[in-house]
Amino acid sequence: MSFLISFMLLIIIIYFSYILIIKTVNKLFNFNITENKYLKIYYGFYIAIPMLVTFLVITLFSSKLILFYLGKTSQQSFPQNSIKSCALYIHLQEDYKCQILNKKDFKSLKVISKKYLTYTDFINSNKINILTLISILSLFLLFLKLHSLKNINEKLGSMVEVFLWCFSLVGILISIGIILSLFLETLKFFHLVPLKNFIFGLKWNPDATNNISQNLGLIPLLNGTILIALIAIIFSSFLGIFSGIYLSEYMPKNLQKIIKPILDVLAGIPTIIYGFFAAITLTPIIQSFLSNFNLILNNESSLIAGIVIGIMITPIITSLTYDVFKTLPKNIKEGALGLGLTKNESIRKICFQMALPNIISSIILAFSRAIGETMIVVMASGLAAKITLSPFDSVTTITTQIVIMLQGDQEFNNPKTLSAFALGFILFLITLFLNIISLYITKKYGYNKK
Repeated sequence: MSFLISFMLLIIIIYFSYILIIKTVNKLFNFNITENKYLKIYYGFYIAIPMLVTFLVITLFSSKLILFYLGKTSQQSFPQNSIKSCALYIHLQEDYKCQILNKKDFKSLKVISKKYLTYTDFINSNKINILTLISILSLFLLFLKLHSLKNINEKLGSMVEVFLWCFSLVGILISIGIILSLFLETLKFFHLVPLKNFIFGLKWNPDATNNISQNLGLIPLLNGTILIALIAIIFSSFLGIFSGIYLSEYMPKNLQKIIKPILDVLAGIPTIIYGFFAAITLTPIIQSFLSNFNLILNNESSLIAGIVIGIMITPIITSLTYDVFKTLPKNIKEGALGLGLTKNESIRKICFQMALPNIISSIILAFSRAIGETMIVVMASGLAAKITLSPFDSVTTITTQIVIMLQGDQEFNNPKTLSAFALGFILFLITLFLNIISLYITKKYGYNKK
Protein backbone atom coordinates (compact mmCIF):
# COMPACT_ATOMS: atom_id res chain seq x y z
CA MET A 1 0.00 0.00 0.00
CA SER A 2 1.49 3.32 -1.04
CA PHE A 3 2.32 6.08 1.41
CA LEU A 4 -0.26 8.47 -0.05
CA ILE A 5 -3.14 5.99 0.12
CA SER A 6 -2.22 5.00 3.68
CA PHE A 7 -2.04 8.63 4.74
CA MET A 8 -5.43 9.42 3.18
CA LEU A 9 -7.01 6.47 5.00
CA LEU A 10 -5.38 7.65 8.21
CA ILE A 11 -6.97 11.09 7.81
CA ILE A 12 -10.37 9.49 7.19
CA ILE A 13 -10.10 7.36 10.35
CA ILE A 14 -9.03 10.37 12.40
CA TYR A 15 -11.92 12.42 11.03
CA PHE A 16 -14.61 9.85 11.82
CA SER A 17 -13.13 9.19 15.26
CA TYR A 18 -13.19 12.91 15.91
CA ILE A 19 -16.86 13.17 14.85
CA LEU A 20 -17.67 10.24 17.16
CA ILE A 21 -16.02 12.03 20.09
CA ILE A 22 -17.98 15.24 19.50
CA LYS A 23 -21.30 13.45 19.26
CA THR A 24 -20.55 11.31 22.33
CA VAL A 25 -19.68 14.31 24.48
CA ASN A 26 -22.79 16.17 23.28
CA LYS A 27 -25.15 13.30 24.12
CA LEU A 28 -23.69 11.73 27.25
CA PHE A 29 -22.57 14.88 29.01
CA ASN A 30 -25.11 17.35 27.63
CA PHE A 31 -22.23 19.62 26.68
CA ASN A 32 -21.96 21.33 23.29
CA ILE A 33 -18.28 20.90 22.55
CA THR A 34 -18.64 22.51 19.11
CA GLU A 35 -19.02 25.94 20.72
CA ASN A 36 -15.46 25.84 22.05
CA LYS A 37 -12.81 25.38 19.37
CA TYR A 38 -10.08 24.88 21.97
CA LEU A 39 -11.94 21.91 23.46
CA LYS A 40 -12.26 20.41 19.99
CA ILE A 41 -8.51 20.79 19.50
CA TYR A 42 -7.83 19.39 22.98
CA TYR A 43 -9.85 16.21 22.38
CA GLY A 44 -8.78 15.98 18.77
CA PHE A 45 -5.17 15.62 19.94
CA TYR A 46 -6.08 12.46 21.87
CA ILE A 47 -7.11 10.88 18.58
CA ALA A 48 -4.73 12.42 16.06
CA ILE A 49 -1.39 12.32 17.87
CA PRO A 50 -1.26 8.58 18.77
CA MET A 51 -2.39 7.63 15.27
CA LEU A 52 0.03 9.98 13.54
CA VAL A 53 2.91 8.74 15.69
CA THR A 54 1.96 5.11 14.97
CA PHE A 55 1.68 5.85 11.26
CA LEU A 56 5.11 7.53 11.16
CA VAL A 57 6.71 4.69 13.12
CA ILE A 58 5.22 2.08 10.80
CA THR A 59 6.09 4.02 7.66
CA LEU A 60 9.56 5.27 8.53
CA PHE A 61 10.97 2.89 11.15
CA SER A 62 9.21 -0.47 10.76
CA SER A 63 11.95 -1.87 8.54
CA LYS A 64 14.70 -0.82 10.95
CA LEU A 65 12.79 -2.17 13.94
CA ILE A 66 12.32 -5.55 12.22
CA LEU A 67 16.00 -5.73 11.32
CA PHE A 68 16.92 -4.84 14.89
CA TYR A 69 14.62 -7.57 16.24
CA LEU A 70 16.03 -10.15 13.84
CA GLY A 71 19.56 -9.17 14.76
CA LYS A 72 18.84 -9.71 18.46
CA THR A 73 16.95 -12.99 18.10
CA SER A 74 19.07 -14.69 15.44
CA GLN A 75 22.18 -16.64 16.25
CA GLN A 76 24.02 -15.25 13.25
CA SER A 77 24.20 -11.60 12.21
CA PHE A 78 24.23 -10.32 8.64
CA PRO A 79 24.49 -6.81 7.18
CA GLN A 80 21.11 -5.14 6.89
CA ASN A 81 21.62 -4.44 3.19
CA SER A 82 22.25 -8.15 2.57
CA ILE A 83 19.01 -9.11 4.35
CA LYS A 84 17.01 -6.54 2.38
CA SER A 85 18.56 -7.58 -0.94
CA CYS A 86 17.97 -11.25 -0.28
CA ALA A 87 14.36 -10.56 0.74
CA LEU A 88 13.88 -8.71 -2.54
CA TYR A 89 15.26 -11.67 -4.49
CA ILE A 90 12.92 -14.02 -2.59
CA HIS A 91 10.00 -11.76 -3.38
CA LEU A 92 10.95 -11.85 -7.04
CA GLN A 93 11.30 -15.65 -6.83
CA GLU A 94 15.01 -15.41 -7.56
CA ASP A 95 16.24 -16.60 -4.18
CA TYR A 96 19.21 -18.36 -5.76
CA LYS A 97 20.81 -14.91 -6.08
CA CYS A 98 21.07 -14.73 -2.29
CA GLN A 99 24.09 -16.99 -2.63
CA ILE A 100 25.95 -14.10 -4.26
CA LEU A 101 25.53 -12.03 -1.09
CA ASN A 102 26.92 -14.65 1.29
CA LYS A 103 28.21 -17.97 0.01
CA LYS A 104 29.16 -19.46 3.38
CA ASP A 105 25.90 -18.92 5.28
CA PHE A 106 23.58 -18.81 2.31
CA LYS A 107 20.85 -20.88 4.01
CA SER A 108 20.85 -18.86 7.24
CA LEU A 109 20.68 -15.61 5.31
CA LYS A 110 17.77 -16.98 3.33
CA VAL A 111 15.87 -17.97 6.50
CA ILE A 112 16.34 -14.55 8.11
CA SER A 113 15.40 -12.78 4.87
CA LYS A 114 12.18 -14.83 4.67
CA LYS A 115 11.33 -13.79 8.23
CA TYR A 116 12.04 -10.17 7.34
CA LEU A 117 9.82 -10.44 4.27
CA THR A 118 7.03 -12.09 6.30
CA TYR A 119 7.08 -9.40 9.00
CA THR A 120 7.15 -6.49 6.53
CA ASP A 121 4.31 -8.01 4.48
CA PHE A 122 2.26 -8.48 7.66
CA ILE A 123 2.77 -4.86 8.76
CA ASN A 124 2.05 -3.44 5.31
CA SER A 125 -1.08 -5.51 4.83
CA ASN A 126 -2.39 -4.78 8.35
CA LYS A 127 -1.39 -1.13 8.56
CA ILE A 128 -4.99 0.10 8.55
CA ASN A 129 -5.99 -2.54 11.11
CA ILE A 130 -3.21 -1.41 13.42
CA LEU A 131 -4.23 2.24 13.05
CA THR A 132 -7.88 1.33 13.72
CA LEU A 133 -6.84 -0.52 16.88
CA ILE A 134 -4.84 2.50 18.02
CA SER A 135 -7.87 4.67 17.31
CA ILE A 136 -10.09 2.44 19.48
CA LEU A 137 -7.56 2.51 22.31
CA SER A 138 -7.30 6.30 22.02
CA LEU A 139 -11.09 6.61 22.17
CA PHE A 140 -11.19 4.41 25.25
CA LEU A 141 -8.54 6.50 27.00
CA LEU A 142 -10.35 9.65 25.99
CA PHE A 143 -13.63 8.42 27.49
CA LEU A 144 -11.76 7.84 30.73
CA LYS A 145 -10.61 11.44 30.54
CA LEU A 146 -14.10 12.87 30.12
CA HIS A 147 -14.88 12.71 33.83
CA SER A 148 -12.50 15.62 34.37
CA LEU A 149 -14.35 17.82 31.91
CA LYS A 150 -14.90 20.58 34.46
CA ASN A 151 -11.17 21.15 34.87
CA ILE A 152 -10.49 21.19 31.16
CA ASN A 153 -9.91 24.97 30.89
CA GLU A 154 -7.13 24.88 33.48
CA LYS A 155 -5.47 21.90 31.79
CA LEU A 156 -5.86 23.48 28.39
CA GLY A 157 -4.31 26.70 29.65
CA SER A 158 -1.32 24.86 31.05
CA MET A 159 -0.93 22.89 27.81
CA VAL A 160 -0.97 26.07 25.73
CA GLU A 161 1.48 27.74 28.10
CA VAL A 162 3.93 24.85 27.87
CA PHE A 163 3.46 24.72 24.09
CA LEU A 164 4.23 28.43 23.67
CA TRP A 165 7.12 28.22 26.11
CA CYS A 166 8.71 25.43 24.07
CA PHE A 167 8.46 27.45 20.86
CA SER A 168 9.92 30.50 22.61
CA LEU A 169 12.76 28.36 23.91
CA VAL A 170 13.48 27.09 20.39
CA GLY A 171 13.73 30.67 19.10
CA ILE A 172 16.03 31.65 21.97
CA LEU A 173 18.26 28.61 21.46
CA ILE A 174 18.52 29.32 17.72
CA SER A 175 19.53 32.93 18.45
CA ILE A 176 22.10 31.79 21.01
CA GLY A 177 23.46 29.24 18.53
CA ILE A 178 23.86 31.89 15.82
CA ILE A 179 25.64 34.28 18.19
CA LEU A 180 27.93 31.57 19.56
CA SER A 181 28.86 30.31 16.10
CA LEU A 182 29.83 33.83 15.04
CA PHE A 183 31.61 34.58 18.30
CA LEU A 184 33.69 31.40 18.38
CA GLU A 185 34.84 31.77 14.78
CA THR A 186 35.59 35.45 15.44
CA LEU A 187 37.82 34.44 18.36
CA LYS A 188 39.75 32.14 16.01
CA PHE A 189 40.21 35.06 13.64
CA PHE A 190 41.56 37.31 16.39
CA HIS A 191 44.08 34.65 17.35
CA LEU A 192 45.55 35.11 13.87
CA VAL A 193 44.94 38.84 13.37
CA PRO A 194 45.34 41.32 16.26
CA LEU A 195 42.13 43.11 17.28
CA LYS A 196 43.82 46.50 16.97
CA ASN A 197 44.89 45.84 13.37
CA PHE A 198 41.38 44.78 12.42
CA ILE A 199 39.40 47.54 14.12
CA PHE A 200 41.71 50.44 13.24
CA GLY A 201 43.25 49.11 10.03
CA LEU A 202 43.07 51.45 7.02
CA LYS A 203 43.68 48.86 4.30
CA TRP A 204 41.53 45.95 3.13
CA ASN A 205 43.33 43.55 0.80
CA PRO A 206 42.58 39.92 1.75
CA ASP A 207 44.45 38.64 -1.33
CA ALA A 208 47.78 39.94 -0.03
CA THR A 209 50.41 37.22 0.22
CA ASN A 210 52.69 38.92 2.76
CA ASN A 211 51.76 40.24 6.20
CA ILE A 212 48.03 39.64 5.73
CA SER A 213 47.23 40.84 9.28
CA GLN A 214 48.12 44.36 8.13
CA ASN A 215 45.76 44.12 5.15
CA LEU A 216 42.52 43.21 6.93
CA GLY A 217 41.41 46.59 8.24
CA LEU A 218 37.76 47.29 8.99
CA ILE A 219 37.75 51.06 8.37
CA PRO A 220 37.42 51.01 4.53
CA LEU A 221 34.47 48.60 4.71
CA LEU A 222 32.83 50.53 7.53
CA ASN A 223 33.31 53.75 5.54
CA GLY A 224 31.58 52.31 2.49
CA THR A 225 28.76 50.74 4.53
CA ILE A 226 27.91 53.92 6.42
CA LEU A 227 28.30 56.14 3.33
CA ILE A 228 25.85 54.10 1.26
CA ALA A 229 23.43 53.70 4.18
CA LEU A 230 23.46 57.46 4.87
CA ILE A 231 22.74 58.30 1.22
CA ALA A 232 19.90 55.76 1.29
CA ILE A 233 18.38 57.09 4.50
CA ILE A 234 18.63 60.74 3.39
CA PHE A 235 16.88 59.87 0.14
CA SER A 236 14.16 57.74 1.71
CA SER A 237 13.39 59.48 5.01
CA PHE A 238 11.46 62.51 3.79
CA LEU A 239 9.87 60.64 0.92
CA GLY A 240 8.78 57.79 3.18
CA ILE A 241 7.52 59.98 6.03
CA PHE A 242 5.49 62.36 3.85
CA SER A 243 4.12 59.46 1.82
CA GLY A 244 3.04 57.69 5.01
CA ILE A 245 1.34 60.83 6.35
CA TYR A 246 -0.49 61.44 3.09
CA LEU A 247 -1.49 57.80 2.84
CA SER A 248 -2.93 57.67 6.36
CA GLU A 249 -4.47 61.15 6.74
CA TYR A 250 -5.32 62.56 3.31
CA MET A 251 -5.76 59.75 0.84
CA PRO A 252 -9.35 58.46 0.39
CA LYS A 253 -10.00 55.17 2.15
CA ASN A 254 -10.82 53.38 -1.09
CA LEU A 255 -7.39 54.24 -2.47
CA GLN A 256 -5.74 53.33 0.84
CA LYS A 257 -7.02 49.78 0.48
CA ILE A 258 -5.29 49.57 -2.90
CA ILE A 259 -2.05 51.50 -2.28
CA LYS A 260 -1.17 49.98 1.12
CA PRO A 261 -0.96 46.37 -0.19
CA ILE A 262 1.08 47.59 -3.16
CA LEU A 263 3.59 49.16 -0.75
CA ASP A 264 3.83 45.90 1.16
CA VAL A 265 4.54 44.09 -2.11
CA LEU A 266 7.25 46.60 -3.04
CA ALA A 267 8.95 45.98 0.29
CA GLY A 268 9.27 42.30 -0.67
CA ILE A 269 10.77 42.67 -4.16
CA PRO A 270 14.05 40.69 -4.48
CA THR A 271 17.01 43.02 -4.17
CA ILE A 272 18.65 41.71 -7.34
CA ILE A 273 15.79 43.34 -9.27
CA TYR A 274 16.76 46.66 -7.74
CA GLY A 275 20.37 45.91 -8.71
CA PHE A 276 19.41 45.47 -12.36
CA PHE A 277 17.38 48.69 -12.18
CA ALA A 278 20.42 50.53 -10.79
CA ALA A 279 22.89 49.20 -13.36
CA ILE A 280 20.72 49.40 -16.49
CA THR A 281 18.26 52.24 -15.93
CA LEU A 282 19.22 54.62 -13.14
CA THR A 283 22.96 54.95 -13.76
CA PRO A 284 22.66 56.32 -17.34
CA ILE A 285 19.92 58.75 -16.27
CA ILE A 286 21.94 60.25 -13.41
CA GLN A 287 25.13 60.32 -15.50
CA SER A 288 23.29 62.25 -18.20
CA PHE A 289 21.86 64.66 -15.63
CA LEU A 290 25.19 65.34 -13.90
CA SER A 291 26.96 65.88 -17.21
CA ASN A 292 24.97 69.10 -17.56
CA PHE A 293 26.93 70.41 -14.56
CA ASN A 294 30.29 69.06 -15.81
CA LEU A 295 30.24 66.32 -13.16
CA ILE A 296 31.51 62.84 -14.03
CA LEU A 297 29.88 59.83 -12.40
CA ASN A 298 31.43 56.38 -12.71
CA ASN A 299 29.37 53.40 -13.74
CA GLU A 300 29.80 52.12 -10.19
CA SER A 301 29.38 54.61 -7.35
CA SER A 302 28.04 54.86 -3.82
CA LEU A 303 25.54 57.50 -5.00
CA ILE A 304 23.72 55.05 -7.29
CA ALA A 305 23.79 52.28 -4.69
CA GLY A 306 22.52 54.64 -1.97
CA ILE A 307 19.66 55.96 -4.11
CA VAL A 308 18.50 52.48 -5.12
CA ILE A 309 18.71 51.19 -1.55
CA GLY A 310 16.77 54.31 -0.55
CA ILE A 311 14.09 53.38 -3.08
CA MET A 312 14.05 49.87 -1.62
CA ILE A 313 13.60 50.98 2.02
CA THR A 314 11.13 53.81 1.27
CA PRO A 315 8.11 51.42 1.43
CA ILE A 316 9.33 50.25 4.85
CA ILE A 317 9.37 53.80 6.25
CA THR A 318 6.09 54.64 4.52
CA SER A 319 4.36 51.57 5.90
CA LEU A 320 5.65 52.11 9.44
CA THR A 321 4.70 55.81 9.36
CA TYR A 322 1.24 54.86 8.12
CA ASP A 323 0.83 52.39 10.97
CA VAL A 324 2.02 54.96 13.54
CA PHE A 325 -0.52 57.58 12.45
CA LYS A 326 -3.30 54.99 12.26
CA THR A 327 -2.65 53.92 15.86
CA LEU A 328 -2.70 57.45 17.29
CA PRO A 329 -5.58 57.84 19.78
CA LYS A 330 -8.67 59.28 18.10
CA ASN A 331 -9.38 61.59 21.03
CA ILE A 332 -6.09 63.41 20.32
CA LYS A 333 -7.13 64.18 16.76
CA GLU A 334 -10.69 65.04 17.71
CA GLY A 335 -9.53 67.17 20.63
CA ALA A 336 -7.23 69.18 18.37
CA LEU A 337 -10.05 69.78 15.91
CA GLY A 338 -12.38 70.69 18.78
CA LEU A 339 -9.94 73.40 19.91
CA GLY A 340 -10.28 75.07 16.52
CA LEU A 341 -7.19 73.76 14.76
CA THR A 342 -7.47 72.90 11.11
CA LYS A 343 -6.68 69.39 9.93
CA ASN A 344 -3.27 70.48 8.63
CA GLU A 345 -2.44 72.23 11.91
CA SER A 346 -3.55 69.27 14.02
CA ILE A 347 -1.39 66.89 11.97
CA ARG A 348 1.63 69.19 11.94
CA LYS A 349 1.52 70.46 15.54
CA ILE A 350 -0.10 67.59 17.44
CA CYS A 351 -0.09 64.27 15.60
CA PHE A 352 3.36 64.56 14.06
CA GLN A 353 4.91 65.61 17.38
CA MET A 354 3.39 62.60 19.13
CA ALA A 355 4.38 60.20 16.37
CA LEU A 356 7.92 61.58 15.92
CA PRO A 357 9.70 59.14 18.30
CA ASN A 358 8.07 56.17 16.58
CA ILE A 359 8.93 57.64 13.17
CA ILE A 360 12.57 58.03 14.25
CA SER A 361 12.55 54.39 15.33
CA SER A 362 11.24 53.36 11.92
CA ILE A 363 14.05 55.33 10.25
CA ILE A 364 16.62 53.59 12.44
CA LEU A 365 15.16 50.19 11.53
CA ALA A 366 15.28 51.14 7.85
CA PHE A 367 18.91 52.22 8.36
CA SER A 368 19.65 48.74 9.76
CA ARG A 369 18.05 47.25 6.65
CA ALA A 370 20.22 49.43 4.42
CA ILE A 371 23.39 48.39 6.25
CA GLY A 372 22.68 44.73 5.56
CA GLU A 373 22.14 45.07 1.79
CA THR A 374 24.47 43.13 -0.52
CA MET A 375 23.26 42.57 -4.09
CA ILE A 376 22.53 46.21 -4.88
CA VAL A 377 26.00 47.20 -3.65
CA VAL A 378 27.70 44.53 -5.77
CA MET A 379 25.87 45.60 -8.94
CA ALA A 380 25.80 49.38 -8.41
CA SER A 381 28.78 50.30 -6.24
CA GLY A 382 31.48 47.78 -7.05
CA LEU A 383 34.09 46.11 -4.86
CA ALA A 384 36.67 48.84 -4.28
CA ALA A 385 37.67 49.02 -0.60
CA LYS A 386 38.72 52.62 -0.01
CA ILE A 387 38.25 55.44 2.46
CA THR A 388 36.33 58.26 0.81
CA LEU A 389 33.43 60.62 1.45
CA SER A 390 32.71 61.28 -2.21
CA PRO A 391 29.41 59.79 -3.40
CA PHE A 392 30.87 59.57 -6.93
CA ASP A 393 33.49 56.96 -5.95
CA SER A 394 33.12 53.21 -5.95
CA VAL A 395 33.12 51.63 -2.49
CA THR A 396 32.33 48.27 -0.94
CA THR A 397 30.49 47.22 2.21
CA ILE A 398 30.79 44.70 5.01
CA THR A 399 28.12 42.37 3.66
CA THR A 400 29.64 42.37 0.17
CA GLN A 401 33.02 41.31 1.50
CA ILE A 402 31.44 38.57 3.62
CA VAL A 403 30.02 37.04 0.44
CA ILE A 404 33.35 37.36 -1.40
CA MET A 405 35.35 35.80 1.46
CA LEU A 406 33.13 32.71 1.49
CA GLN A 407 33.04 32.07 -2.27
CA GLY A 408 34.38 28.80 -3.63
CA ASP A 409 36.05 26.00 -1.68
CA GLN A 410 37.67 27.81 1.21
CA GLU A 411 39.48 26.38 4.22
CA PHE A 412 38.14 27.63 7.52
CA ASN A 413 41.54 27.93 9.14
CA ASN A 414 43.05 30.94 7.39
CA PRO A 415 42.57 34.64 8.17
CA LYS A 416 40.92 35.39 4.82
CA THR A 417 37.99 33.03 5.40
CA LEU A 418 37.71 33.68 9.13
CA SER A 419 37.51 37.41 8.43
CA ALA A 420 33.98 36.82 7.10
CA PHE A 421 32.88 35.71 10.57
CA ALA A 422 34.57 38.70 12.19
CA LEU A 423 32.81 41.02 9.75
CA GLY A 424 29.52 39.24 10.44
CA PHE A 425 29.97 39.67 14.18
CA ILE A 426 30.71 43.39 13.74
CA LEU A 427 27.61 43.74 11.58
CA PHE A 428 25.58 41.91 14.23
CA LEU A 429 26.80 44.31 16.93
CA ILE A 430 25.96 47.35 14.78
CA THR A 431 22.42 46.21 13.99
CA LEU A 432 21.87 45.14 17.60
CA PHE A 433 22.96 48.58 18.79
CA LEU A 434 20.62 50.30 16.31
CA ASN A 435 17.70 48.10 17.34
CA ILE A 436 18.34 48.85 21.02
CA ILE A 437 18.34 52.58 20.26
CA SER A 438 15.11 52.23 18.30
CA LEU A 439 13.44 50.31 21.12
CA TYR A 440 14.67 52.81 23.71
CA ILE A 441 13.32 55.80 21.78
CA THR A 442 9.96 54.13 21.29
CA LYS A 443 9.58 53.21 24.96
CA LYS A 444 11.02 56.41 26.36
CA TYR A 445 9.40 59.01 24.14
CA GLY A 446 6.65 57.20 22.22
CA TYR A 447 3.03 58.23 22.71
CA ASN A 448 2.16 54.73 23.95
CA LYS A 449 4.79 54.72 26.73
CA LYS A 450 3.52 53.75 30.16
